[in-house]
Amino acid sequence: MDVRGLRVVLTRAAEDSTELAERLSHLGATVVAYPCIRALPDGDPDEIEAAFSALETKKVGWVAFASRNGVRYFARRAGEWLGSFLSQPRVAVVGPGTADELRAVHGEPDLIARESTAEGLAQAILSAGTPASGEVLLPSAAKGRRVLGERLKEGGFQVRKVTVYRTVVAGVEAPHLFPESPPTDMDVVVFTSPSTVSGFLNRVSSLDSVRIVSIGPTTSQALRERGITNICEAKQHDMSGLLEIFSGT
Repeated sequence: MDVRGLRVVLTRAAEDSTELAERLSHLGATVVAYPCIRALPDGDPDEIEAAFSALETKKVGWVAFASRNGVRYFARRAGEWLGSFLSQPRVAVVGPGTADELRAVHGEPDLIARESTAEGLAQAILSAGTPASGEVLLPSAAKGRRVLGERLKEGGFQVRKVTVYRTVVAGVEAPHLFPESPPTDMDVVVFTSPSTVSGFLNRVSSLDSVRIVSIGPTTSQALRERGITNICEAKQHDMSGLLEIFSGT
């Protein structure tokens, strides 16, 4: 897709859109930041403490991160103990972006899923480990998708899911966290999760004549459920896949 001279709207949280915004600007697009989701810390302190205790006593064989925010908010709760908590279990991440987040706060992951979806992460762990290796700890979002834990349980693993953050969606709560006026003269809108779909369409009623880009199948399904079918979906379900669409490679 040639984006020279086009207005491209990014709906992801601002702190997660920097790389894509810079690359699109370099390709000649006018980038419009219109974040529709925001992550905030969350979770039961007792559950988080129990998860840290399980890590210390080596009950956990895997820690699996299905998002950048899972890494980010787990690291904030762990603080200076992060290194010791992640020294024993194997650490798996959903894709390159989440791997970069882990490298920034800790180090290299042991496993990066080939397919950057919860299903892909589950399959990677099932292929690389056995239930005898210990619990799988999932630092997660409140009300997030359940498929990762469900697939691992089906494979015989014991799963400990612990909430470390929640996703706030525009038009649902905390309106002060989001820009008020919707963008105008849109040419392309980029969606990176079902939450971005909900947040954007809560505030923008029509996408006529606008090209729609989706990061992957769950996001595309959310768009179809809202009546949007003309979707350009990234072949690789991560930032590299989105960049491939725009660079035309």
